[in-house]
Amino acid sequence: MLKSERLQFRKMVESDIEKYHSWRNDFDVMKTTSPSLDLYSFDETRNFVENVILNSTSSRSYIIEESEGKRAIGVTSLTNIDTKNRNAECIIDIVKRIIGEWDTGQRL
Repeated sequence: MLKSERLQFRKMVESDIEKYHSWRNDFDVMKTTSPSLDLYSFDETRNFVENVILNSTSSRSYIIEESEGKRAIGVTSLTNIDTKNRNAECIIDIVKRIIGEWDTGQRL
């Protein structure tokens, strides 16, 4: 796990599916992160997380949490991991909102 004074990353687990599902179906979250603005059923999200995210051999996903209070604020993934060349693509989705507005002024 990666950890700083304000943030920590922890491996994504099955109990995160419900939270991920709410993020995945929130237009304000997905409009800047997903080329597909579809709505997904809970079963579709569970299937995606279990089969693509949690069981992938070429990617790893982590929930980004505030260190204090452990409130989830986003997800980050390393995809297309190339262990030979020590290379990967990094995806970071920050989804935390404060009082209906994106918290873009706060330094994470």
